[in-house]
Amino acid sequence: AGRTDGSCNERTSLEDIISNAVLDKPMIVLDHNPEFIDDAVKNHVELVLCGHTHRGQFFPVTVLTRLAHGKEHFYGCHKIEDTTAVITSGAGFFELPVRIGTDNEVVSIKLKS
Repeated sequence: AGRTDGSCNERTSLEDIISNAVLDKPMIVLDHNPEFIDDAVKNHVELVLCGHTHRGQFFPVTVLTRLAHGKEHFYGCHKIEDTTAVITSGAGFFELPVRIGTDNEVVSIKLKS
C-alpha cells in the first residue's frame, strides 16, 4: 500500500487503506515520511518503507534531524513490535545539492516467503 505524503490534505488513513487489503497476505506500506511508522505498527503492518530524512544530508543537520525524528525514525532498519521499518537516506537531496557525511543510496530488499 502506498500513501501520499503527510503534508497532503487528501491523505487516506492507513486504517481505510487496510480495510480494502487482502489480509491473508503480508502488508507492506510505502510511506515517504517515517513520522508515520507508528501508524504501521498500530495496524500490524509487516514492513514499512520510508525515506524523507536524507539521513540529515550534511553536518550539522545530521544531528538535528536525528534529534527531531528519534533513533527509530531517522535511518536504518528497525524492528518495532511486529513491524520492520526501513528508512533510507535516498538517492537525491533536499534543496541544496550537497551531501557531507552521508551517502545517497538505493536499497535492495529481498523478501522470502
